Amino acid sequence: MDNGFFERISGAASLFVGGAPFIARLADRAVKDKKGGIPDIRMAEDERLENVVRGEKVNTYPEKPRGTYIFFAGVNAGGKSTMIKSLKSFEKYSSYYYVCEDEVEKKLRAVSDKTERMLRAREYALAYREILLKDGENVIFESVASHPSHVEDLKRIKAAGNKVIVVYIGTSDPAINIARIKNRGRENDAFLIDERVIRRRENSLKLLKDFIAISDEAVVFDNSVSYAPVFYKSADGKEFADETSWIFKHTE
Repeated sequence: MDNGFFERISGAASLFVGGAPFIARLADRAVKDKKGGIPDIRMAEDERLENVVRGEKVNTYPEKPRGTYIFFAGVNAGGKSTMIKSLKSFEKYSSYYYVCEDEVEKKLRAVSDKTERMLRAREYALAYREILLKDGENVIFESVASHPSHVEDLKRIKAAGNKVIVVYIGTSDPAINIARIKNRGRENDAFLIDERVIRRRENSLKLLKDFIAISDEAVVFDNSVSYAPVFYKSADGKEFADETSWIFKHTE
């Protein structure tokens, strides 16, 4: 971890809670979680989600104050879920609603066709996210974010009055992600052929500048080896970057 970088951004406005020192603690906790230090994360049981899956009408309450939307982005096997587990372990974020397509898919086992199940999971996850945001809830949303529609999505969510925090996690070489995918053995990983991982990574990195520009606050981690923060946008719009990092050209 680049302590010099932390020193350079130590005076910046806070991200999450406590600014740069908190980023350091978050990264350290995520690294420890790779060794099983933090329980796995699951989507909260919520009647609103069950209603979405059943196709029933869900009442929302748009008069509620808007919440905070934390958008975790980056290619598969970059370390997003591990970082989210670490974030949720802090008391301030324990009440955030975590929305993930993979978790929604687990509720759709009755759909035998895998492709159809994945498509429905995405549809339901997005619908559930919209309900939560309209209800003024704080949301953590996870995505590879390789399609340009995510840019318009973030703009719309921010325009609605939500605070938008972007956490982007990347690696210096797609071969790192491909190796991790082969080692972890998840059911959906069979769909992640090498070419798809490479294409997703390239497309996602092209959108990173836009994600940062839209965000109220942002942090970028290089998780090629360990979670090293390489970019930080504070609440007052100041940007701090490690110009020696491979990812710097994707943030400027």
